[in-house]
Amino acid sequence: MRKLVIAVFLLLFLGSLLFFLGLRQGANENLFLFKGRVISVSKTTVAYKDSILVTILEEETGNPLPLYVTNKTEVLSELNNPVSRTSLSESMIIEVAGTPIEGGIEATKVNIIDTAALQGYL
Repeated sequence: MRKLVIAVFLLLFLGSLLFFLGLRQGANENLFLFKGRVISVSKTTVAYKDSILVTILEEETGNPLPLYVTNKTEVLSELNNPVSRTSLSESMIIEVAGTPIEGGIEATKVNIIDTAALQGYL
């Protein structure tokens, strides 16, 4: 009986340890990567988490993809420096890591890849 109690305790301990480790690692498990050209940027914030709505023409599918860029979204310039989310503009090429939500993607991180399109160098 004592061995059974010890075995159950060990199983519960290992299960809770694995669950805890899974929660810590699970924060980035549901992120998806997208790349595309910005085709529109909202001038004002929208109701979803006070975000700016940015629509890209997704490179892989060619379909428009709405992105919700919140205050917590990390936005990086071409030189990998943090910039304001309001610096996003039409014709930029960006890469986005985000989580699918109803009606689009909640962006976690946005990398500005190319701003040359803004200057007509394409």
